[in-house]
Amino acid sequence: MSLDTRRPDLLTRGYSNFELAGSGLLHVCLRSGGRPCLPTTYHVTLIEMKISPRSLTIVGCGKLGQTLGRLWHAAGVFSIRDAVTLKETSALEAVTFIGAGDARMSLKAVNPAQIFALTTPDAAIGGVVADLLRFQLIEIGAVVFHCSGALSSKVLANLREVGASVASVHPVKSFSDPSEAVSTFGGTYCGIEGDEDAVAMLSKAFEAIGAKMFSVKADAKALYHASFVFACNYLTALMECAFQCCAAAGIERADAAKMIEPLVRETTAAVMSRGVESALTGPVVRGDSHIIGEQLSRLGEWRGDYAELYERLGRVALEIAERGGALEGEGLKKTREVLGLR
Repeated sequence: MSLDTRRPDLLTRGYSNFELAGSGLLHVCLRSGGRPCLPTTYHVTLIEMKISPRSLTIVGCGKLGQTLGRLWHAAGVFSIRDAVTLKETSALEAVTFIGAGDARMSLKAVNPAQIFALTTPDAAIGGVVADLLRFQLIEIGAVVFHCSGALSSKVLANLREVGASVASVHPVKSFSDPSEAVSTFGGTYCGIEGDEDAVAMLSKAFEAIGAKMFSVKADAKALYHASFVFACNYLTALMECAFQCCAAAGIERADAAKMIEPLVRETTAAVMSRGVESALTGPVVRGDSHIIGEQLSRLGEWRGDYAELYERLGRVALEIAERGGALEGEGLKKTREVLGLR
């Protein structure tokens, strides 16, 4: 039997080890010193070819790490080697949830892996990098990535000196419950940046579990992440402000939630379907400067920090109103004045 197969793309799909039996002619692309080399022809006995997935160690295997680990294990994308957390109970829970891997409480106890996923809090990434170097866990050709939304792959730069490729991958998703996250991960947008070979391999690995990948500028990661803080975390904070105002007006939180919920849903739907200029309503876009002034005054008497927040957000709303051409003339002038703008 004669077989002529050229598959250099296998190395970018998370695979590296070949098991061959039978006879034939096989063209493969191997790595030399951690770098791809030209395809090489081998005469082999070929009946069956099995491809072993690359080994993956997850450091800081919390909710995000468990979600990714389980998805990749189930899909056969990576072979889970170790799950590292600070406590034995959480490490054991992680490998149980993932369904594979060994529980470790320190990087000192793990073996080198081909892929390291750092799903720790941002503040811990620097220490993990130092330990990876100190315990000599990085082999030439390894890929190391973190999942921080705010930090770029530059925090992993020292690992390049020992032969690793680095990247950052940020899933735009809440991971409050791993079981729920596993079932809803498909379609999740993931921002990626880093070394070209790491980006190529990780993009395919994330796409294999349903992610939608997009590129992020490394130098703008802080602003990129701030966008989601505004849209998610600070939206929650604004909801609390609304509930507090209702409470001050004698309305129970449960009743306030029922009244406010349709407003929030309708507003976000309008923003997504028509854009912010069309979705903006309220006293700013109408030029009701006397209402804005009265509310600022009452908020200032009650809670000065809420009055300051109201004013600053009002200025953002005014920018939107001006950009959309909804406010001009005397109404615009008076609204600018009441918001402290000249």
